[in-house]
Parts: sequence; C-alpha cells; structure tokens
Amino acid sequence: MFNKFQIIKKFYIFFFIFTLLIQIIISLCKTTYSNTFSNDFIYPSDITYTSSEFGYRILYGKSNFHTGTDFPVPQGSNVYATENGTVKSCGFIQGYGICITILHPNNYISLYAHLDENVKSFVYIGKEVLKGDVIANVGPKYLSNGVLNGNTTGPHLHFTIYNEKGKLINPLSLNLKKKS
Repeated sequence: MFNKFQIIKKFYIFFFIFTLLIQIIISLCKTTYSNTFSNDFIYPSDITYTSSEFGYRILYGKSNFHTGTDFPVPQGSNVYATENGTVKSCGFIQGYGICITILHPNNYISLYAHLDENVKSFVYIGKEVLKGDVIANVGPKYLSNGVLNGNTTGPHLHFTIYNEKGKLINPLSLNLKKKS
C-alpha cells in the first residue's frame, strides 16, 4: 500500500516527465508560419466562463496544481483550435484522458483534454488546423472501456498552454477572444 508521500512523489515524477516530453516536442518541431499567425488566440469553446482556473486548487479534498483552465461545457460540445498550428499528439494521456496537443507558429503548445473518443475523426498527428476549426467534441466522464477520461469529476473541457520555452502559463493571460 502506498502512503501519501509515495503518491505525491509519483505524481511529481509523472508531471516532470510529461513536462519534459512537451519540451522535447517543442524543440523537435520548430515550425514557423510567419504569414499565418495572428497571435490572437480564441476561446477553445463557445462558453467563455470557467469552472476551475490555472493554479493551486482543492480536488478530492487535497491541494494540487491545476495545469490549465476548465470550461464547463456539456458533453458533445465543439472544441476549437485556439490558433493556427499543427497537431502534434492525439490520444490518451494519463491524467488528461483523450486529448490533443497543437504546436502553434510562435512555438506555444495548446492542450485540450477530456475529449470524446471520436477525436480521430476530426484530426490526426501532422494535420494543419486553422484558428476556429472544430478539432474535437467534449467527452464523457468515463470512456467506453470504463476508464476515467482523465482526472475529472464530469464532462468539461480542460485547456492548457505552454509558452515558447515549454513553461506552463495561465491560458487566460492570452486575453482570449470569442470565436467570430
């Protein structure tokens, strides 16, 4: 049986490895789209208010660091690319469930989590997407195989941003605009 210290230690090791992998993806994918990048990110959903913001919070009675911002959108809702870019990953990641990462021309990476299992009918690794393209639908709490769709208490969209140096930043610091 694990004690609390071992669980916290495993969480931080996993988080460190995940962050390292994102940094490797950034360094391997230095793509420049100088003519197609506006630096005006849009909201990833039609709902612009949040249910949980970036930073420390209490979840399941414990304090933890929330790596992004949650939008309380219903299951099946559209998820939009927040800026032009290239899909770098598409699939299940522990803690995030079904998710997509997109590398943007300014070398930022956006991550969209707790998505529906039909995600590959929208995007695939290497696909170029434009700001506002529907890239997925919000998924259920539990996937069809009974596995929890990431660390979630129910359907919603989790949105994370890594800057050009691979550091987590508050997604709301981008001054997101509504989709037109």
